[in-house]
Amino acid sequence: ALLLSIAPLCPSSVLEVFERAAPRSDSDEFLTSDIVRRQRWVWLLRALAYAPASFDRAAALLARLCAANVGQRDHSNGRSSFEELFHIVLSGTRARVEQRIAIVRNLSEHTSTEFRELALVALGGLLQTGHFTSSHDFSFGARSRDFGWHPTTNEDLANWYRAALALAEEFCQKGSPFRLKTRAMLARHFR
Repeated sequence: ALLLSIAPLCPSSVLEVFERAAPRSDSDEFLTSDIVRRQRWVWLLRALAYAPASFDRAAALLARLCAANVGQRDHSNGRSSFEELFHIVLSGTRARVEQRIAIVRNLSEHTSTEFRELALVALGGLLQTGHFTSSHDFSFGARSRDFGWHPTTNEDLANWYRAALALAEEFCQKGSPFRLKTRAMLARHFR
């Protein structure tokens, strides 16, 4: 509760606390903590991902949290919250599409199957074209927040989907382990 309360005052320090706690040998308890605590960690990491300067660190930590809890029912909405970070609207982050795509590429190159699956979850978020909803509370203490970056011109919109489709094209290359799932994902997103 104390960590959640002070997070808006010093977000970079809170990110450092997460980064120190997550990779330790006893981090499994931290990463797979009870549902209520996990929900708080998910909310906090989403809030910390708002600023482009902290997006990479917060998204990476949220990915670790999601990967550590694979196979469990996602009561904490970790995977859906992670996917929402990659939506064109209601993402809760000001990070641009290039920064988000860099995270997806990093995840796709990971040795762990769980992280590679999260790359596909994020790609699905990038490709989403409608029916946007968010389970995230966008408030963060006294800090002024909005719903995150969103396109303000048709060019913004075109650039977003151009970049997302280019990434999907990379994932569809012959020999890619993501080929079949990406093709199925594209088929679901385009009628």
